[in-house]
Amino acid sequence: MEYDLFKRFEESAKTHPDAPACQIKEGAAYQTYTYGQMYNLSLKVAAFLNQEGIEKQERVAILLENSPYWPAIYFGIMAIGATAVPIDPKLTPYEVNNVLRDSGAKIIFTSEELHLPFKDFLKNILSFKKAVFYPFSEITQAKARTDLILENKSGDIASILYTSGTTASPKGVMLTHKNFCSNFDSIVKLGLIGAQDNVLSLLPLHHSYPFMVTLLVPLLSGGQVTFLNSLKSDDLLRCLREAQATVLVGVPQLYYLLHKAIFEKLKKPSLVLSVLKVTGVPRKLFRFNLNKILLKKLHRNFGPSLRFFASGGARLAPKVAYELTLLGFTILEGYGLTETAPVVTFNPICRIKFGSVGLPVPEVKIRIHNPDREHIGEVLIQGPNVMKGYYKKPKETAEVLRDDWFYSGDLGYIDRDGYLYLTGRSKEVIVLSSGKNIYPEEIEAHYLKSPYIKEICVLETTAGGLSSLHALVFPNIEYFRKTKEVNIQGKIRWLLENLSKELPSYKRIMGFSVAREELPRTRLGKLKRYEIKSGHLTRAPAKIKGQPEEAPAAEREEPGSAFPPVSSDGENELLEFLSRELKMRVSMNDHLELDLGIDSLRRVELAIALEKKFNISIPDTGFSEIFTVRELLAKIAQLVKPGKGETRVSRHSPVWSQIIQEAPAAGILDKINLHPGALDKAFSFIMLNFFNLLFGTFCFLRIKGKENLPIYKPFIICPNHASYLDGFLIAASMAAKAEVNLFFLGYSGYFLHPVIRWAVKIARLIAIDPAVNLTDAMQAAAYVLRNNKSLCIFPEGERSIDGEVKEFKKGVGILIKETGAPVIPCYIQGSYPAWPRGKFLPRPYPIRVIFGKACTREELKEAGGKYHPQDDYEAIALGLREKVKGLA
Repeated sequence: MEYDLFKRFEESAKTHPDAPACQIKEGAAYQTYTYGQMYNLSLKVAAFLNQEGIEKQERVAILLENSPYWPAIYFGIMAIGATAVPIDPKLTPYEVNNVLRDSGAKIIFTSEELHLPFKDFLKNILSFKKAVFYPFSEITQAKARTDLILENKSGDIASILYTSGTTASPKGVMLTHKNFCSNFDSIVKLGLIGAQDNVLSLLPLHHSYPFMVTLLVPLLSGGQVTFLNSLKSDDLLRCLREAQATVLVGVPQLYYLLHKAIFEKLKKPSLVLSVLKVTGVPRKLFRFNLNKILLKKLHRNFGPSLRFFASGGARLAPKVAYELTLLGFTILEGYGLTETAPVVTFNPICRIKFGSVGLPVPEVKIRIHNPDREHIGEVLIQGPNVMKGYYKKPKETAEVLRDDWFYSGDLGYIDRDGYLYLTGRSKEVIVLSSGKNIYPEEIEAHYLKSPYIKEICVLETTAGGLSSLHALVFPNIEYFRKTKEVNIQGKIRWLLENLSKELPSYKRIMGFSVAREELPRTRLGKLKRYEIKSGHLTRAPAKIKGQPEEAPAAEREEPGSAFPPVSSDGENELLEFLSRELKMRVSMNDHLELDLGIDSLRRVELAIALEKKFNISIPDTGFSEIFTVRELLAKIAQLVKPGKGETRVSRHSPVWSQIIQEAPAAGILDKINLHPGALDKAFSFIMLNFFNLLFGTFCFLRIKGKENLPIYKPFIICPNHASYLDGFLIAASMAAKAEVNLFFLGYSGYFLHPVIRWAVKIARLIAIDPAVNLTDAMQAAAYVLRNNKSLCIFPEGERSIDGEVKEFKKGVGILIKETGAPVIPCYIQGSYPAWPRGKFLPRPYPIRVIFGKACTREELKEAGGKYHPQDDYEAIALGLREKVKGLA
């Protein structure tokens, strides 16, 4: 068999001279090139290179965006036996200089635009002769000559692919004609792509994965390549339909976005998936894709001819692959490296295993070197596709090519059916001080289950000689916006705690930082872990157990905004005002919480200050939709009434004392029943006795300090919070007369379900989301107390992840100080083991409810003063926590 890339292309071109080989969309139309035209153009490239004196095996660089010129130039280089050096157009001028200098390339095919940043470097490269620019008039004017074609031997170097240009001595991978041709033959034997296919090319051709799968495979098979230089979803779908593409090759990020776009439009995605699992059975048993028929409207968006998606370059989450398959799509994941030209394994189209990168392709062998107890070890590869070595780097070559095997540096295991599963890179494995091995990609995949987390990178941190896991999290701001959740740090901490419970203790994230920007990745979507570790963990980390710390203000300005433009005078006025209020430098792109540390309490205070300055009214719900300073300015611009002057007030005005005294909104008052009727009282009596019986029987409920509850005046009960049982336990611990006058302040997300919504008012539950409607929550609580009713509030604001008493929110201090109501500290013992977070059902366990002696606000303020609080509110919250912990 002939291992000569140009001969293979020539054979394909002579077999299908009039068939379309490449096309690209230019404007509203597609520019199509037949095999005959592409072959003729490659011969002109060869003639031009010959004219410039390029000899066999001399290097010629290609620095271009994808287009039909790219393969024409490449095959022209192959025709005269020269070596191609494809270069990433996104490299910096310094990196391009390093690659050109190391490779000794004499000519570079590029464009004026791409050439401009590094043109000054070329003067200092002795081997360099000439840059040839798009639209390559020197080539098109040349005469095509077949007599210049030279025979390539199997061991001749076809390409030198540089894995990085960041160092002064970059590493170039030498791939021979045999490497590429044998890998092409292996893929063809799988029967995945043939002459009937039209492959949509999105990924940059300088990388071996798209070079093989979206260029060599279709063109050497007589198929077609469609180039698209836009990654916009509308452009992608339109191209799939217009070009009638049959195969889409992408990286995991592309399929994450596709998955997200589809499922965000579903009203009840979990219900849809449940149905699709049932209707997907015929495909699993009989290979009959019923779901594609049922969801034909969805599939119509992707064109009539699409057969499958191919994913590579980085790990694809099994959940994404599985759910896209349930939707009727076929998605195949493979594995390869630049050094293996590149494909090593691929999932068979009819025997896909989600989470696996598939079986070795024909003629390629793999084995696991030094497997551990879990059968995980380094993946070794053997086959005709393995590189010749690293260019001018014999030492580095000898380190990875040993005993006829290529040591990949990737870690994984092989199951009993021969499928390969990857767990990470050997260089990226974290070895904890306990000796445990951690594979970051495995941990990251687990935490990415949450839609609130867009990206996450797991790293090692060391303190006191002990190592643990730390995460850098980039939140899904759009999902936060959609759910109107403004407490980003707190929500992420809550989610990480919940997901951590599902992992062994040594695999749990113990601290996290929130990234202001998307995490840096390679062109194929892999995290740049070293860059992340060295450049992104500069702010103080937040602990999983405890309050996140404030982030420093961002200094970088970002152009562009989805919000209406506002005058520069308005920008300056707002920035000066916020800088004075917050006592820090503020920029337009700062995030209110992540950069400026503005939590839900500070939002209310800031909103009131803005209302007074600009003479406007900002509703709570309006502020919950605002995440950045730029969005805040746009909101103010919408609310400001022309001709209204500003009202100057002291920034030390008694904000909360005024808010607390105001009556709640009508919608909140409707939720509060101060005068229950006979039926309501009967219901409370029945439920009280039911819970007494339930907890007495299964939890051996014991109550201590009941005599400390005031009889004739309203009070606030403040218990620790560790379980769903806590509210019911407090109710069951009260005397009947006191219980019927006790209201509970709770998170609306738990109580607005249609099944229990009817009981909220009867059970005296004030269901409000304080993160969005903090003012309503404060006013409702104060209103209840003013009307001689008592209140139960959980100062932690959420259930403890480990049963320990967490930090108390400052809001409870505000409520106590401004109402002056006596406070009953309360400790619930045993509810955490009875029903902890993360468990679906409770279990019997002894429980005690302990009521402490009533405290005044002055006593709590004094108790908390020793912790150096910022103000009286924080002092009261700290003092109350101490009282509650003292009851344990």
